[in-house]
Amino acid sequence: GDAPLLWMAAELAAPLNAQLAELFGSNAPSSPGDLRNPDLLLGTVHRLALENGRRIDFLQAVVQALELHGAYHIGVEFTRALRDGVKQLLRTYKLPEVAAAGTRELWLAWIDALIAFEGSLGRSGLLGCYWEVADARDLPVLLLRGSTLSVLGEDPAWLDAWLEAESAAAAKQVEAILYSESGWGPGQTLLLEEGRPAWHAELWPPKAAEELVSLVESLLDKLRFIPQPEAQERYLAGAVGAVLQQAHGRISRMLQQADLFKDFTSETSLLRVCMCVCFCHYVEQQLQELHDDAQVMVTRLLDDQQQQQQQQQDNNTQHADQQQQFALSNGSG
Repeated sequence: GDAPLLWMAAELAAPLNAQLAELFGSNAPSSPGDLRNPDLLLGTVHRLALENGRRIDFLQAVVQALELHGAYHIGVEFTRALRDGVKQLLRTYKLPEVAAAGTRELWLAWIDALIAFEGSLGRSGLLGCYWEVADARDLPVLLLRGSTLSVLGEDPAWLDAWLEAESAAAAKQVEAILYSESGWGPGQTLLLEEGRPAWHAELWPPKAAEELVSLVESLLDKLRFIPQPEAQERYLAGAVGAVLQQAHGRISRMLQQADLFKDFTSETSLLRVCMCVCFCHYVEQQLQELHDDAQVMVTRLLDDQQQQQQQQQDNNTQHADQQQQFALSNGSG
């Protein structure tokens, strides 16, 4: 989360971070730092955290002796220190170079690689998650606040370039979803309930509605990696909002076409208009559920932050008391 990094872990990771910067700082083709291969850098860091984190586990006794083990684990702090090294590499070398290259595909490749990297750290227990983590979406929000993707929110130019790439890719997906004839057939929800009378179903979504909601969910998952409120708003408007506007425009044109030709009763138009209504009904309900889930996520985040702040205050008090006792003992000596 946002707790100060344990100094001891930062010192242990510093030589490795320096070597990583030297090795991956260059973006020359076929070099380790080649922009087209982000997985090499991120995979190396993951392996360093996994192998060396175990070797320094004995130092947890020092953390316990300082009575900091309630908030800190040496292996987790070592991983955080290496992740901070990656973030510095991104700030200094990689993101400026990706921005200079100016290709949408490169931005998306780095974003996907960073998300996979965060997920790999979580699955390995390196971030302190000792429950099952399938991917980065299963990580607590508080851990994602310090993720490598948070660097994107530090520079508006980087964020805009990412959003432009994300929006362009999403627009292509929306077009494929809404302009496909198969998209207006029964959705997976209905196929699973085959044989059930239509009037028994609360919702009757076409396949396109389910696929659009799935796309929105995937875009919202990435929002969790952005800690800056202003950057979150820009992402919502630039990526998620654009997708919904595009879908709204397509549905509106379909209904306007039927209205223009006064063609609501023919078999083809009637079916299409009904599917548009079902589309809107399903998407509206699913968006409301996503909104409710987001509200719960924010509430949990605030609760976690308050607990962490209280823990940090307790740690600071303990540290101050230890310093005072040390000074008194030296003075009496």
